[in-house]
Amino acid sequence: MTEAIQLNPGFYIYAIALGDVAIDYGPVGLRSFEVTSFSSEGLTAIVSKCPGHKIRPERRNLKAHHEVLKRLVADHAILPMGFGLCAPSEQSLCGLLSDNAEKLKKNLEAIEGCREWGVTVKLANGDPAQWILEVDPELEEKRNEILQSGHQMSRDDRMNFGQQIARQLEQQRAAYELEVRKSLESCCREVRTIDLKADAEICGFALLVEKENEAKLEEKISAMAAGLPEAFAVSFSGPWAAHNFVEVQMDASALEAQEGESS
Repeated sequence: MTEAIQLNPGFYIYAIALGDVAIDYGPVGLRSFEVTSFSSEGLTAIVSKCPGHKIRPERRNLKAHHEVLKRLVADHAILPMGFGLCAPSEQSLCGLLSDNAEKLKKNLEAIEGCREWGVTVKLANGDPAQWILEVDPELEEKRNEILQSGHQMSRDDRMNFGQQIARQLEQQRAAYELEVRKSLESCCREVRTIDLKADAEICGFALLVEKENEAKLEEKISAMAAGLPEAFAVSFSGPWAAHNFVEVQMDASALEAQEGESS
């Protein structure tokens, strides 16, 4: 049985590109709607029909959204839109582009010709405390003396020892962050440090790279990884839309006004 779909007369928006960009990807959008383009104000919105007024973040919808972005980023510099953004009419879509034209163009010009890549350096064994003891002989000696004495550490002594390990870990992270950044920044338009997601991670970066420098970047990463201690593992991901290099607070009043009129 075919699932009934309540169509919204407007557009589901995947991304914005600079200039007039012709997109005709066929039925690869949400609910297999055709992905096309709509140009106005020197900008292009990549869109499909809306599969209803409320679009749930179901797996199939999220997958379709991200697959469209993945295809777009292979050929275009884009500003990816957050999941679920809809314009209820052509008029409201024009209003969205018009109201945000200046800041959209500024951000798109900053990433033109580029894609985002990610690099993370982490500990292969996943134990930062053990690694710190291995690279800091004084802390390791102190730990061994405590173990050999047979005395149980007091709560304050345990806290003090843990704080020493934490301080040394932050110092090591800062040093390797600087080293890795310096080794990669020559082939990047911009490098941004990203938040660490796990204790075993030493440093992580988002890299904005011009397409013609991507092969050079891979060479730089290989050389950097070869020069790091054996305890480290390096992961490299991308290319992605430049999520970490765009800062647009969209004025969506045109969409809200149109929704109010149609409700």
